[in-house]
Amino acid sequence: MRDSYLQATLALIQEGYDPQKLIDGLKETLAARGHQALLPSILQAVLRELEAGKTTTKVTVAKATDAEVLKAEITAALKNIQATDEVVTEVDETIVGGFVATGNGKTIDASYKHKLVHLYRSLTT
Repeated sequence: MRDSYLQATLALIQEGYDPQKLIDGLKETLAARGHQALLPSILQAVLRELEAGKTTTKVTVAKATDAEVLKAEITAALKNIQATDEVVTEVDETIVGGFVATGNGKTIDASYKHKLVHLYRSLTT
């Protein structure tokens, strides 16, 4: 039953239906049928579906200048994971150096942090 509401809600979102009218109509329909308790799970499922449909390619570097310095390696990594979306670059100083490329449901972690943690674990076990 919840899946039917979910599919109908997603279809209306795809058609460009006004979000406020959509939620109000969903609440009214659920109330009329005595299914108000399903509203939170339907909305959570809608959010999950919409997030799953988003495809973003993200590259995380330690410094803003690293993106340009490591451009060849980053391009090769993105090609390897077949990421074709527009690339969003983020800065995260905790990775120490290198980069982390995420896209198409895959991740390549070429950060110094990853290498250092791996080295530490191999030496201490």
